[in-house]
Amino acid sequence: MINNWVDDELHKILGYSDSATVAFIIAQAKKSTDNEDFIERLRGSFDEITNDVKIFASKLLDKVPRTVKKPLPKQKGLSQLELENLNIKRLNATLKPLDDEDDYEPSTSFDISKKIESKKKGRSTRKRWESSSEEEEDIGEQQQKTSPSVNKDVKEENKNSSEESDFDKLEEETQKDIEERDALSKRIKEKESKNTRHIMSKSEARSFAEAQKRLKLENESKEDKEEMLNKLRYESRKSYLNKRKEDKRMELEAQVRDDETLFARERLTKKEQLDVKYRKEVLNFVKKYDEAGNILKQKRYHVPDTSSKTIPEDYIEEPELPGGSGRLWEEEKLMAAVFHTGAKDAINKIGVGLSPIFCF
Repeated sequence: MINNWVDDELHKILGYSDSATVAFIIAQAKKSTDNEDFIERLRGSFDEITNDVKIFASKLLDKVPRTVKKPLPKQKGLSQLELENLNIKRLNATLKPLDDEDDYEPSTSFDISKKIESKKKGRSTRKRWESSSEEEEDIGEQQQKTSPSVNKDVKEENKNSSEESDFDKLEEETQKDIEERDALSKRIKEKESKNTRHIMSKSEARSFAEAQKRLKLENESKEDKEEMLNKLRYESRKSYLNKRKEDKRMELEAQVRDDETLFARERLTKKEQLDVKYRKEVLNFVKKYDEAGNILKQKRYHVPDTSSKTIPEDYIEEPELPGGSGRLWEEEKLMAAVFHTGAKDAINKIGVGLSPIFCF
């Protein structure tokens, strides 16, 4: 048996073997065409291709029956497409251009005889061409019968080309849809951004204004830059002082709270007692100072100060009509002097007099 022989040879070469490897090597030997092809197929199974492996491969090829691939049948004669092309070429060769009307000349008897002879020749050639075309059609039918695989291949190629064209059309349509969708979303976003109100908080507005100022500094001269920098330094120091004030106040409140809760029952020295008292007084002063600032913010009359160039809006009076109070007095007198016909209580009297008429 070939399997037992291959098993023994693998034990000699590799030192081990199993049924799967034996079946695989035999299958590769059946598929291979020659010794070199079989050795190339065995390179993945063996670490090194030694002389023993080559001898084993040659012996196995002699023992294993191999399947020789049959060559494809050669096509006899011309294909259907080639026959159609030949027919078209022959038809084109028989066609001739028409004579122009300017070059027309009256035909003589000699010309008429020539035309008759040419017609006879044309008939004979037409008969020959028809007979040859019939023979070619018979040949084409025989080829179609003998080689149906060629026609199938042509049909498959046409189908594949039609499928590829359909696939390309689908890809173009999907790409077009994607582009239209992106353009629509872009237009919607632009429209929404125009219609929406950009609402910012105070801190965001302040930071935005500072950023605008910094951008202006790059385009301005040195003097303008120094002036702007001084203003920015002043504002930053002012904001820093306000923040530091709040931090120190919170720290002082925490210390006073600890003195009142944690160290209330402890015995303190005179110095510690003075420190506790001092912290409480400072905290009270801070609170009173803040309250005094709130009083100044209340709406009340203040004497105008020459140092402030701007006038407070609270003191600005609304513009009156031209002429003032005198103009109003004159208008009232004119309205009183206008002549009015009838008594003022005429409507009431008419209503009282007509009321019994409408009562039935």
